[in-house]
Amino acid sequence: MIRASCICSTDDKSLFSIAHTFPSTSPFENYAGMVIGRCSRCGMQKTLRKNKQNFDPMQSRGQWYLHNEEEMSRAFTPLLSIIKRNLPTDAYIIDVGCSSGTLLSLLKKDGYENLWGVEPNKKAYLQAKKSGLTNTFHGTLDSIKKKLPRQADLVIYNHVLEHVPKPQEELLLASKMLSQEGYLLIGVPNRDNIVYQFRGMYWESLMPLEHIWHFGTQDLERLLESHKLAILEKNV
Repeated sequence: MIRASCICSTDDKSLFSIAHTFPSTSPFENYAGMVIGRCSRCGMQKTLRKNKQNFDPMQSRGQWYLHNEEEMSRAFTPLLSIIKRNLPTDAYIIDVGCSSGTLLSLLKKDGYENLWGVEPNKKAYLQAKKSGLTNTFHGTLDSIKKKLPRQADLVIYNHVLEHVPKPQEELLLASKMLSQEGYLLIGVPNRDNIVYQFRGMYWESLMPLEHIWHFGTQDLERLLESHKLAILEKNV
């Protein structure tokens, strides 16, 4: 058992059993010695022992997004549909971990005016800036809380929350930055799928060199409910 913090508590007293230990053999050479644990309280999975040389939760694939713009535009179609269905074009939108700004650029093309992005990876942030997204900042959500002229109507975490060391604190901040009728739009790799059930640690989306948390559907639902955030729509 390994003692560490979990999203189900505010201390470091959760005990984790070992769900996966990555060997040094192919195809896991880069993950050698890394451990993913399962919380004994809630079942949440977390990367616990890290390859310190290679572990980087602020990893971004900004360059890949730029080179695969057409493919990414198709991938973002469901998100764009949700946003356009719920928010007018004058809504204030924050994309947390916006990478090179692909999603914000698509929203801009659709007529959205008040777009804000924040990206901790400097190279990806510079790419977003270069693409003409003037309200994009290098850092985390906390670094722009005083820059926004008013509360946001939407805060987006698209494949970002699994990288955040303290999701509880992150969502508390996001809640404070949202207007009373504001929305959160969250996407994470979901381990409640048949591929993970069959492949286990061979599931490509585990990515333990980058992902701290490995959510299942109930894990994310419990996290949102702990902040009294109503779930209006979900796609699993």
